[in-house]
Amino acid sequence: MSKRKNVYRLPPCPLYDAACMERWLTDMAAAGLHLDADDPFPFLVGPARFVRGKPEAVRYRMDAQPKPKGFLFDTVPDEEQLALAKSLGWTYVFTRGGFSCYRSDCPGAPELHTDRAVQAYSVKKLEQAMRPNWFLLFYWLLLYPLMLFKTPLRNLIRMGSWLLLPLFAVVALSLGVSIRQAICLRKMRKGLETGINPTQNTDWKRSARWYRLQKLAVAATLVTMFVLAAFRVCGDRASLPDRRKPLEDFPGPVPFATLETLIFDGSYAQSPAFDRHSNSFARWSDLLAPVAIRWSEEGVVRLPDETDYRIQLHLDYYQARWPFVARLLAEECSGSEWDSGLSILIRKWKRQNHPPEQFPLEVDYAAAFFDPFPGVVLQKGSTVIRATFYTWNYHESSLPAFSQLQLAEGLASRMP
Repeated sequence: MSKRKNVYRLPPCPLYDAACMERWLTDMAAAGLHLDADDPFPFLVGPARFVRGKPEAVRYRMDAQPKPKGFLFDTVPDEEQLALAKSLGWTYVFTRGGFSCYRSDCPGAPELHTDRAVQAYSVKKLEQAMRPNWFLLFYWLLLYPLMLFKTPLRNLIRMGSWLLLPLFAVVALSLGVSIRQAICLRKMRKGLETGINPTQNTDWKRSARWYRLQKLAVAATLVTMFVLAAFRVCGDRASLPDRRKPLEDFPGPVPFATLETLIFDGSYAQSPAFDRHSNSFARWSDLLAPVAIRWSEEGVVRLPDETDYRIQLHLDYYQARWPFVARLLAEECSGSEWDSGLSILIRKWKRQNHPPEQFPLEVDYAAAFFDPFPGVVLQKGSTVIRATFYTWNYHESSLPAFSQLQLAEGLASRMP
């Protein structure tokens, strides 16, 4: 008994392009390559598996199966359907992606479906079954990020916009595939309703190049994304925003005002760090912001009357690549850290009726907010600063008034 020789070929089209798939499988059989019915995961990813044999005239038909399906195993047609197909001279091969594949090597075998209206109804039901996929795609790609991400642009800079660009490319390709799927199913249903057999005049070679290039682009994009992610994890982690260093290790002059220069009354002394977030900084670079700094500082202020109070400053500094990115970042930073992306869009839509408090400073944008502590946002050119502060003491004596305006004036005085 001779050994079977398996051959793998990339399909020229997706399964839902039934006419193209049927013609391609028929031409493969004419070349001596027969689709392997024993493949446990046919057309799951990548190429299809064929068995090399004698060239034969074999017809293939893709039958719509609008039934629930899983990732690895689809719902197989029931015994009645399989028996009916066998009585007509058609052999069941596989089910994948809402379609069941049958083949027949009998030239006189009647068509698998003589009633095209019934088949068109099955395709219509398949279209309806796939509509939730559109909703899920819209939800996960658009609504979910808006509701989850508190500050989308800031998160993009923190996570690495250069890392997410391949992901955006995959998203765009996914949307294109979904649109093509809907068009193919609708064309198939219309052809069945009008009595036209689209398989006879289908040239699968025309679409093969673009489909395979699309598959190659998706694979290359995913590989690039994984490589960039590995580089981010295994590379110089000290440069990432999640790795903090003590303030005394900051390289070069600080490009913004710190507590030492902001205190207007009394003497200031920095407190000892009690955890990795206290009196620390993180500095990194991103495609959208070549310079990004997160600064946390805490100290004690002694007033002339010997009263002490503590003060904390948390500051985000961005040197954006373009001024318009800086303006978008400043408007986003003028809200609470607890806001969702959807809340940010709603707030921006209502900004004309409820504008944030503006300061008369020589900057391009200035606003005050509470998060839940008082803070300010300043933008000048490509530079953005978002700062919050908090003061307290352990006595009942009143604290000096350190207003948001004073904080904004002190920060603006050091902006380039």
